[in-house]
Amino acid sequence: MIKALIFDWYGVFTDKLLDVCYNEIKSKIDRESLRKVWLSYLDRCVKNDFSYEEFLKMVFREIGIGFDGYEYLIRKHGEIDQKMLDIVLRLRKNHKIALLSDNSDVMIPIIEERIGGFRKYFDVVVLSNVERMVKINGRMFGITLEKLGMKPEECLFVDDRQRNTEVAEKLGIRSILFESPGQLKRELEGFGVQI
Repeated sequence: MIKALIFDWYGVFTDKLLDVCYNEIKSKIDRESLRKVWLSYLDRCVKNDFSYEEFLKMVFREIGIGFDGYEYLIRKHGEIDQKMLDIVLRLRKNHKIALLSDNSDVMIPIIEERIGGFRKYFDVVVLSNVERMVKINGRMFGITLEKLGMKPEECLFVDDRQRNTEVAEKLGIRSILFESPGQLKRELEGFGVQI
């Protein structure tokens, strides 16, 4: 029986920053070229080795595109899908809810301001910039389980990146590869989770 749900943030509650950036520069580069450069820097950014702005500057420098709208991209990346927040509020009536996110210091205040604080939606919050490691490192899941007071088999993990769902599954946490709120609702029902 599922007693707790663990959610990723980016790509589940918001658009991915990669998608936001690509939409701004797609006439200048193909998505796969941007994605390769992007991923070469991403994990270091979310571990807080450098800021999102520094991350974006490095990516744009490496792909050879001049761009000055870093603040705009960061703010646009913070736009939140209200449908997902509504789903979490409904789920929270009968389940513990955790946020497990590869995040950065610059984004946390933006997100919290927009949603009125994480605690309104999540019982437990585990962030890579605080823990100084990323989800691909299974220890982030262990920290989340400990804070929830749950065993792996009592939890369900929702993320938009397959590499993260694979880590969860190896640790015994069932998962859903997120595509949309509608798809999530259908898959939750398959796990016996009612919204």
